Amino acid sequence: MLAGLLGASGSIGVLTASGYPSYDNGDYYGDNYDDSGNMYPGQQEINDPYDEYYHSRLQRHGEWIMVQGYGQVWRPSVVASWSPYTLGYWVASERGWMWVSYEPFGDIVYHYGNWGNLEGRGWCWFPGREWAPNHVDWNDWQDSIGWYPTPPSLSIQIRLVLRPSYEHYIWSSHRNFLNRDFSRYRERDPSRLWRGAGPPRDGAGRIDQLTVSAVESWTGKRAPRIRTQEVQRRTQRGEVKIVVPDQQTREHVRKKGAKIARPWLAPKAKDQGQVQGKVQVKGKNQNKAQDKGKDQAQDKGKDQAQDKGKGQGKSNR
Repeated sequence: MLAGLLGASGSIGVLTASGYPSYDNGDYYGDNYDDSGNMYPGQQEINDPYDEYYHSRLQRHGEWIMVQGYGQVWRPSVVASWSPYTLGYWVASERGWMWVSYEPFGDIVYHYGNWGNLEGRGWCWFPGREWAPNHVDWNDWQDSIGWYPTPPSLSIQIRLVLRPSYEHYIWSSHRNFLNRDFSRYRERDPSRLWRGAGPPRDGAGRIDQLTVSAVESWTGKRAPRIRTQEVQRRTQRGEVKIVVPDQQTREHVRKKGAKIARPWLAPKAKDQGQVQGKVQVKGKNQNKAQDKGKDQAQDKGKDQAQDKGKGQGKSNR
């Protein structure tokens, strides 16, 4: 199926004022999906080992939805304020700055494929097979460094924003770029670092490459290095080759990951009222059910009190 995704073409998304693509409900789902984007039982066909590996690793952390004209994309079960490339840290690798994620799905979705923000759905991951240390665009402005997930650039007729405005970037001060608990030091208001210069506009500050020497001069520290290795993972449809970080990094993520990432991870969308990108009606129904239960309990209490009163009246007579 993934091979089909990479060459698909079809419906056209419409850019909204926010800079994100918007789709009519019918453009999301194919014939194998219901109105909520869930695949009907028995309809899922996975014929490729990479598809199988991605589905087996990611299914319990989110849902697969269909974007007609593209194919399947994965949507994580996270809180509404979550965004990619925030729960982790940067390290220097042989191929550039590598993002090490604390999330249980991070070893796949930040190194294979790309992220796109779909209006009404939130952040979704578009699968890919080529490994890279990151998939972000950089912006170096005044005393801050910003990055934004690089949208998919496939030959399909879905328009995605290629140059988001500065407020969509994730910002860090220069001195905190190497912090291993970046989510605590993320700059929600980077303008305070811009020394009155104003925000970057019209492509100002964009850089193609962030050098190790620049970061070390900002922080006054030696940037941590990381080694990666290629490992084989076996699936029912064959073996896949996956790049993973060194053992020391994996151990660090195991120890710290759950504590840092857990507050941002949400139950599966069908089990909660609110997740990123949408509010489910189920939450309202649950409230109605609770109110109905309270009313029934009150009525039952009144009936019991009346019966008790009648019983006492008979005994007095």
